[in-house]
Formats: sequence, C-alpha cells, structure tokens
Amino acid sequence: MTKHIKRALLALAVASVITTEAVRLSDLSPASAAEYNRSCSVTGGSAQSLSSVLSTCGYSGAVSLQELTIRNPDSAANTLYIGQSDANASNSFPLAPGESITWRASNQGDLIDAGRLYLYVSSTQNAALSLRSK
Repeated sequence: MTKHIKRALLALAVASVITTEAVRLSDLSPASAAEYNRSCSVTGGSAQSLSSVLSTCGYSGAVSLQELTIRNPDSAANTLYIGQSDANASNSFPLAPGESITWRASNQGDLIDAGRLYLYVSSTQNAALSLRSK
C-alpha cells in the first residue's frame, strides 16, 4: 500500500473521532485557544488513549482540539501506531521514525476528540505532540 493510500485510510478512520458542537462567538476569540508542544512518553505494549498520554505529560487543557500533530521522532526505535481503542501493529496507521501526521478541524464547530484516538508502540518511547485547543 502506498503512503498516500495509508494516509487516506487513516483519515477515514479518524473521521469518527471528529465531533461537531455549537460554538458561541466568545469561543472564537484568540484568547480562548491554547497551544501545547511537548515530547511525551507513550507506554509500550498496549494502546494508550491520547488524552491519557497528554494528561500524564502535564497537559490539563481541553481534549476537544482544533489542530493536532503527532510526530514519531527521528531518533525513535519503534514505529508509532495511531488507531482506536484496540490499536496495535496490525490494525492501526503506522508512523515510522521521522514521520508525522496533522489533523485540522474544518471549522470552529468541528473538533478532534483526543479521548477517542489511541497510540500504540511495542516498547515505551516518546512521541512529539503539538496541539491547539479551543
């Protein structure tokens, strides 16, 4: 499978984690957005909820995101997999060392739900996480 086909399949799978909710005009102000950029540890051997990984890494903001980038660092020893609660090496989207993927909500009412995305690695390693929440 080509890289583009894999990314398209991941986009379809992740579409189920994007939610739509009503937004007040006050929610659109730049002051209401929070940005977070950090290298966070992902525990190996089982699927880890992205919201749990963020919480363990000290993030305390909203898990409904406007933008999300996940990067498997160049120095990583393992492939990082992104999927649903049963994420593993056989049923999830792979990110090889040095690869990344970015999602952006299509408008202020569509949000990416970090509680419904899961990360899997065979052994504990870091992942670079960059996000913007409302």
